[in-house]
Amino acid sequence: MRGLVLRYLYAIALGGLAALPGLGAETADRPFDELLAFVPRGANTLVLLNVEKVLSSPTAVIEDTKKRMAFRFAEGAIALPSDALRVVMAAQMDFRRMQPVWEVLVMDVDELCVVENMARAARGYVDPLGDVETVWSPYDQYMVKLDSFRVGAMGPANRQAVSRWVHAERNMALSPYLQRAARYANEGGTEIIIALDLHYVLDPDRVWMRLPRLKSLQGRDYSREHLHKLLLSVRGAMIGVTFRDLPYGSLKIDFGQDAYPMENFAKPLLLELLDEVGAGVDTADDWQARVDGKTVTLSGFLSDSARRRLASIIQLRPPSQSPLEEPGSAAGLSKGEATRQQYNFVGVLLRDLKVRAREPDGFDGLEAWLDRYAKRIEELPTQNIDSQFLQYRRDVAGRLRRMIDDLRYGDIPGYSRRVYRAEYDSFGSATEELMEDGESPLLAEARAINGSTLRIAKALSDRYKMEF
Repeated sequence: MRGLVLRYLYAIALGGLAALPGLGAETADRPFDELLAFVPRGANTLVLLNVEKVLSSPTAVIEDTKKRMAFRFAEGAIALPSDALRVVMAAQMDFRRMQPVWEVLVMDVDELCVVENMARAARGYVDPLGDVETVWSPYDQYMVKLDSFRVGAMGPANRQAVSRWVHAERNMALSPYLQRAARYANEGGTEIIIALDLHYVLDPDRVWMRLPRLKSLQGRDYSREHLHKLLLSVRGAMIGVTFRDLPYGSLKIDFGQDAYPMENFAKPLLLELLDEVGAGVDTADDWQARVDGKTVTLSGFLSDSARRRLASIIQLRPPSQSPLEEPGSAAGLSKGEATRQQYNFVGVLLRDLKVRAREPDGFDGLEAWLDRYAKRIEELPTQNIDSQFLQYRRDVAGRLRRMIDDLRYGDIPGYSRRVYRAEYDSFGSATEELMEDGESPLLAEARAINGSTLRIAKALSDRYKMEF
């Protein structure tokens, strides 16, 4: 993992960005408050979805979202049950490793909760925690019946931790920054809110070392000292998504001091950081950037890829009383058609990850996404799927995980291990001798995936007489 100035702002790199709508007057209707009370202390990542509003939006009507399935947000990256009304997801994220310590999901539904049905849908079993009805899920989480029309989930599936969570005294334990984000959902009516509390997250040495290497700052007239202090003062990031004719995103980055030092290059700087964490954005030229006091804002429409990445922040599967639709799982499909659906879905994920053999920079900062998408491929249904394609799936997921190791520990072109270690761990300036040019294991894995994808497509096309 290379030391990037705002690697910790990975959720900022989720695709579509813009200015959040202004807060409305305080109203008596605060639909998320009861759900927010279930968020454990220590959360630094928060996601709020008003499913009712999304489903009534022009985008949902155009895509026939509710009819296609319950509610498939981001084209398959996360699926919510048809009876979902409001959803709160939270996590305590280890931003250095880009992995959650724990994740929690709480959801209001409009159908009576039956734990036996949830266990059947999750392919798990009922495992009560005292007087609370819970379900162990093979996806490394517990699903919990919190009330007749309220369900929750927590991961990892640590039985003691889940028990303490469900039996805890309820109170609003959010940090002040996350409380501000919750107000947008409660009072502003934004359909989706994502917020990260980033206070004291950035490492001063790594930020200082990275600044001279940013292409967006080359030839710019700026003070390294002032920009360094500004970046270290970051308080958090909020992303708001509204669904018009097209999904429109809104990213607001809040600092502890005036953001004027980056006024003349805020857009190229932030777009470069997005690219470096593996979230290059379509139509970036059409985006708007604005610096207003202590806030920097970017705005634009959300691509399908951006929506998938938005949905990948928190990996918990929402509790459901019926199996959620998965590519290739619909009843009545022939084996060829079911396999083709999964082949197309895996192809979408691979395109998101920019598995391109000749573009090593496209992999910078992708460890978290590689892990999430490898897991997504591994969890796809196996029934009624071609056995040769199942082997291809296992091969792809395994290669994605080896790519993570290559990024984290291996030799990346242009870097020696000592340079990498010096930059990442701030042991000193990156002045070590660079390694000789040559193909890294990372690119070899990428080429192998591309080759196996072409071969499996031909084999399946010949076998089922349909185009893959």
